[in-house]
Amino acid sequence: MQTQGEGERILVVDDEQLGRTAMQCFLRYKGYAVEVAPGAEAALAHLECGEYDLVVTDNRLPGMSETELAMAIKTRWPRLPIGMDNIKQPYII
Repeated sequence: MQTQGEGERILVVDDEQLGRTAMQCFLRYKGYAVEVAPGAEAALAHLECGEYDLVVTDNRLPGMSETELAMAIKTRWPRLPIGMDNIKQPYII
């Protein structure tokens, strides 16, 4: 089986367990190393403790919007790409 990822580390941020699990399973199947966070604060804690190649975040998070999370990440880790799951269209910043 050919996989796309070569162990790149992805952090998936989603407050819904089903969403986190589905994205984690899909990305692992594609060959990526995936960790999950149930919210923005947990995501920032993960980022403080490890290195990631991409953050994928849901558009609705309790306590902090995806935009606020993206701004916090870009302030601290400006070169880290962020995939944002917008209801109309996903995009990466």
